[in-house]
Amino acid sequence: MIITFYNPHSAYNAPGRAVTHVGLFNGFDDSGEPIILENRGKYQGPTKLSELEKRRYDPRKILAPNLEFMAEAKKYTPKNES
Repeated sequence: MIITFYNPHSAYNAPGRAVTHVGLFNGFDDSGEPIILENRGKYQGPTKLSELEKRRYDPRKILAPNLEFMAEAKKYTPKNES
């Protein structure tokens, strides 16, 4: 899943802009906290959701795959011929 965020401190803010940052949901850590893969400046890697919230990132929308579409599209995916 892709999660969109609004970062009030982003250099990309503009009037009316609702999203400044996106992350990829990567599961949960051992304590059950969501882990988000992000690309922020020179940093690329996993970040706990609570760390994003400490930096005042505001989650805006979750973009989840359409599983019905994916099942249909799989019918047309070429088989790996080895």
